[in-house]
Amino acid sequence: MEEDQAAGRCRKSIGFRTEPSVDVSAGAVDDLHSDPPLVASDPARAREVAYRFLARRVHSREEVARRLRGRGFREEIVEQTLDLLAGLGYLDDARFAEIWVRNRMGLKGYGRNLLQRELLERGVPKEVIREAIMRGEVDEEASARRVLERKFHKGREGRSAGNPDPKDWRRAYDYLLRRGFPSDLVRKVLKEQWQADLGQSNW
Repeated sequence: MEEDQAAGRCRKSIGFRTEPSVDVSAGAVDDLHSDPPLVASDPARAREVAYRFLARRVHSREEVARRLRGRGFREEIVEQTLDLLAGLGYLDDARFAEIWVRNRMGLKGYGRNLLQRELLERGVPKEVIREAIMRGEVDEEASARRVLERKFHKGREGRSAGNPDPKDWRRAYDYLLRRGFPSDLVRKVLKEQWQADLGQSNW
């Protein structure tokens, strides 16, 4: 019964809800429900732990595997549970990566380099990450421009076009790099913004 209830919550969460309701923030908090007492060789217990974990937000296959291993389940039980969840459509690294890219780049304003690191940390294969970024319907350049405008543009209003402050642009360059945008894209965005706002022809 408990397993069925946990599976029902999982279906509602994974049922692949629309992206705004899926928490994919880098520091997303794990499911607060306490897991049931464990029997390391009990597949039903493993499934219930996995369902509870997935009920809060979508996870990668490796994240679920780490959760189960951390709860003491034997490796064969872990793999059986993962295969079952994947077969039911509850685990899909490709979709997980696509949602991650759409939310983190499109809504949060992070670049591909950071997203690649985050997804690799969550056990998503490199080729899956590349495909997700390539297929993602997010304009990375537009995202970088929005971040630049939001973070730095307001403070430059009223400054003399002939006297730009290179320190401001160095800070902007470093900031965009830290957010994961490629260096060539950062230079392009900053150069165009420099020319548009300050009337300079050289970067």
